Amino acid sequence: MNFRPILHLMLLLLITDLSFAAPKVAVMYSAWSNDAFKDEFDLHLQSLGWAFEKFENRDIAKLTMRLDEFDIVVSTGVGNYENPQDMSAYKDAWLKFLNRGGGLLITDASYGSVLDLWMNRLGSDYALTSTGCAPYTKKNGGSGEIVCDDQNPLIHVPRDLPPLFRAKNGLWAHLET
Repeated sequence: MNFRPILHLMLLLLITDLSFAAPKVAVMYSAWSNDAFKDEFDLHLQSLGWAFEKFENRDIAKLTMRLDEFDIVVSTGVGNYENPQDMSAYKDAWLKFLNRGGGLLITDASYGSVLDLWMNRLGSDYALTSTGCAPYTKKNGGSGEIVCDDQNPLIHVPRDLPPLFRAKNGLWAHLET
């Protein structure tokens, strides 16, 4: 009996099964405004069937030690704002995570200082800048142009932010580079 087709089928099934394995996600949040953004991605990650674990930004050392367990790290809105952590000491581990194919979703573009302490410590290839988009200035663009995609499970922000962006005194920022 020729087992070659059976072996090919078994190999194909194994590869297919591995390629559809749901990623494991680490979610990083800060304590800003009583953990207002801590649960920001819960419903979406659950709907995708992705396992996730949350880490407050103060626990960055713990998360860094466990990066090999995760496929994706998501930073919630203002993820490194309250009690900001300097990533300099963890640069090598994070670069190893990214170079092995780990994904990083940064949604915190609120303030350049937050980005400077976190992402920008990983080197010029990963540097991010943000620009304020206060609706009462035209210098940096208007917040009224911001659109949140209610259908996209990872881009949609569950908080109703566009009305806040459009408020006269509303101030937020968006990623520039």
